[in-house]
Amino acid sequence: MEPIFVKDRLRLLLEHFGAVDDPREPARVCYPLPEVLFLVTCASIVGCDDYDEIADWGAHHLHLVRALDPGTGRPSPPQPLGHRSHALG
Repeated sequence: MEPIFVKDRLRLLLEHFGAVDDPREPARVCYPLPEVLFLVTCASIVGCDDYDEIADWGAHHLHLVRALDPGTGRPSPPQPLGHRSHALG
């Protein structure tokens, strides 16, 4: 697969995630919804089957998710994703 095609597909996926309405209270959000959806998608692709596996995968790969999605990258992660209340904002 050509790198440009992959980037276009990734951009399209992220645009779709960005179009999803976020029902959470803005003051309580730790992570942008597109970032959460992208992380869950990536974790599912590599075989994570439940919440705890997805949260563990996210805690170890958040830097990778943010590197692939520069629109949601921040200088440093606010908190680890290992806890339910923090992982989904």
